[in-house]
Amino acid sequence: MYPIIDASDNTERDRFDVCFDNWIKKDYWVKIIHNIEVDLINLSKVEQEFLNTFIAWITDALQHTSVIVVEGNL
Repeated sequence: MYPIIDASDNTERDRFDVCFDNWIKKDYWVKIIHNIEVDLINLSKVEQEFLNTFIAWITDALQHTSVIVVEGNL
């Protein structure tokens, strides 16, 4: 999945920043959703339900924006 181009400043990021904001563009979210969906069959029912809820939320949010910021908070 990585590297990605950070939507806030167009710099290349080689990994998820666990301590700060991760500005992720819609095209990367589409890839993330695809990767999750491909692997769903290998997961438990509880994990599938959680991830399907996550996918639905992301998909809905992407109807209103082209960037979603994920905050690392370690």
